[in-house]
Amino acid sequence: MSPQPAMTSPRLAAAVLASSASAEERITRFISDVAVQKDSSVEVTETIDVYVEHDRINHGIFRDFPTRYRTAHGGQMHVGFTFHGAMLDGMPVHASTSSIDRGVRIKLGDADQVIPVGEHEFVIRYRAAREVGFFPNYDVLYWNATGNGWIFPIDSAEAHIKLPAPVRFGRRAAYTGSEFSTATNAEVIQDQPGEIT
Repeated sequence: MSPQPAMTSPRLAAAVLASSASAEERITRFISDVAVQKDSSVEVTETIDVYVEHDRINHGIFRDFPTRYRTAHGGQMHVGFTFHGAMLDGMPVHASTSSIDRGVRIKLGDADQVIPVGEHEFVIRYRAAREVGFFPNYDVLYWNATGNGWIFPIDSAEAHIKLPAPVRFGRRAAYTGSEFSTATNAEVIQDQPGEIT
């Protein structure tokens, strides 16, 4: 979640990737479903489709979530994070959290179980606090849909943002690429009062 100049839009981040002609470990699809709460927190469900080749993915994956970062004005921001659970291919999967530099790491998978080669779906649920900024004339959500800590290419990423009330969105922007990138290889595909994709 990289701070940018104030605007009323979700922040989206997705890697620009190469063709998937040969089988290699990758995230084939990343969907971030974000339900904004009235207290400025968000309830998030991430659906992460991966292709496993037993190169770097054997027992599971890591998902790094930043909880501490520098604001656009040079201050420090700390957001709360509560992990709710995870699934692998529709079944509960062993998961744990640990502190990392500037955030939390979710470790998904069982050290005693090897994930078969092929396509698999991880689903992660969590709550993040202090994600919405409230200003006199507008409110702002910056949402980094995928995070920046992945070692795998991401073929496609989507963010579905739902507000607690059916209000219209003001300014919006979607950024793609590495942290602090201003590339805009994304588009709004749905926009109605209180919901945007």
